[in-house]
Amino acid sequence: EVQTLMSKWHGASVLHSVLTSGNLYTDLVRHDTALERWYDKLGDKFVTFMCNSVASRLGEPNFEATLERLFEVLATSGDVKGSCFASIFGRGSFVKRISDPAFEGRIMKLFVEQLGRSPQSLVTYLGKNDGSKLDKI
Repeated sequence: EVQTLMSKWHGASVLHSVLTSGNLYTDLVRHDTALERWYDKLGDKFVTFMCNSVASRLGEPNFEATLERLFEVLATSGDVKGSCFASIFGRGSFVKRISDPAFEGRIMKLFVEQLGRSPQSLVTYLGKNDGSKLDKI
């Protein structure tokens, strides 16, 4: 069954990201649905999305719910193909904090009130305020 799951992946780079990100490879059967769902949403941005801490948290219900909420907010604000979403979640320091409801609330307030609901502005802001600077948002 695992061999079948591995053979269906969409090219070498995607398979590599699944096998080297977190510990998904230890239970591909359990993670298959989530991986497929995010691949379908992100396409060629899937590898960027997987490259940091996301993979180690897929399957956690609270984290998955946060992913879905933020994907929807960014998509309705113009990030239809998910490139900004993938860049944002490709940042380990962001992923580490985002399941904290207070942090998510501060990010949403920042996104709406200061960044004008611009997905690219959020990517830029997070790039300039990475790591422990995120704690000051």
